[in-house]
Amino acid sequence: MLQLPLTNSPEQTDNLLALAIVAIDPDAGATANLAAPLVVNLHNHLALQSLQPNTALSYNFPLTVTASAC
Repeated sequence: MLQLPLTNSPEQTDNLLALAIVAIDPDAGATANLAAPLVVNLHNHLALQSLQPNTALSYNFPLTVTASAC
């Protein structure tokens, strides 16, 4: 699907980007979907959402925001 070579070389993973989808609810705060990240092949710009049905990772992982000094 992402047209990756069938090797486990470091060059293969250097071309991948994993992104978590973040949902923001004004009442409940922000959560991240860690169980189904978007995976992007940076070499050819193909992407997919990798669903992990049997995982301990959360579909609604709570995020906290901390203020930083500028």
